[in-house]
Amino acid sequence: MAGIFLSHRSSSQVRVKDFVGHFLVRTCGVDPWHVFTTFQGTEVPPGSMTYPRVLGALMDAPIVVLWADQEYFKSLNCLTELGASIAARGEVYCLLSPEMSIDQIPVEFKWMAWRYAHDPDLLNDLRSSIEGSPDIDRAPHLQEADYPYWFAGVDGQAAKDLEEFQRTWPKLVEHRPVHFSTGRKNAAFGLSVWILADQRVVPIVYADRDQISVLNADPLVEYLKEKYSVPEIYALWPEEEIGVSAHMGDGGVRQHVQDELIAVGIPLPQTSPVAEYRTAKNYWTPGWFVAWADTAGT
Repeated sequence: MAGIFLSHRSSSQVRVKDFVGHFLVRTCGVDPWHVFTTFQGTEVPPGSMTYPRVLGALMDAPIVVLWADQEYFKSLNCLTELGASIAARGEVYCLLSPEMSIDQIPVEFKWMAWRYAHDPDLLNDLRSSIEGSPDIDRAPHLQEADYPYWFAGVDGQAAKDLEEFQRTWPKLVEHRPVHFSTGRKNAAFGLSVWILADQRVVPIVYADRDQISVLNADPLVEYLKEKYSVPEIYALWPEEEIGVSAHMGDGGVRQHVQDELIAVGIPLPQTSPVAEYRTAKNYWTPGWFVAWADTAGT
């Protein structure tokens, strides 16, 4: 089992090595043998990266770190790991390398909770998760008290990107599967929760074709309304006659309201050009998955 699974592209190896060696090991005291990643000849040993073991380690890891640079989204293996992270049992941290602008994230992945890897608040959150996990082995002999944060050398542009990101709204505060047995046993929906500049909370539910329509899932709607103290939730359903809808409960629904989300800056997951809305045809089959499936022969 991997204590921390770190998914990254080889193009980020220098940055990732610094992050793991300086922050995870020296600052957080993580045993380097409990970091599952691919480093050759560094203080962080390489794992046996046979494909079944990779996904097995990812799915079982108490903490998963996705480290994205511009090349990350061009790698089928990285994107497969990204997709698998959504169903992983542990906490998932989506990190942007300091050299990458958040505007460079492909549109179909902008709905994920990306944060800059040199954000002190992010590092404090990650350190708290590590310290609170009983499943991550420590290496106290490698840890150094008051060790400086690893990103002391980031350039001015990286600092500006972080500052701009911190004052940008809306903010994605939660994205995870939500299991709710409505319509069929063990149904699972995707959930993202956004906060706007005026502090309004916007929960959005995603359902695939084999799920019951959110139109017929009033218990789920009422549960989320109460949980997030909102009068309605939004839902994305892959049928053109429904589209993006707002649900008030008791069957109350407003259909084709995607403009409301676009107006407040919430990106809708999509694989088509930005100008196009999601349709039943393009909604649930991103290009990278199709390519991967062809390669895998499935």
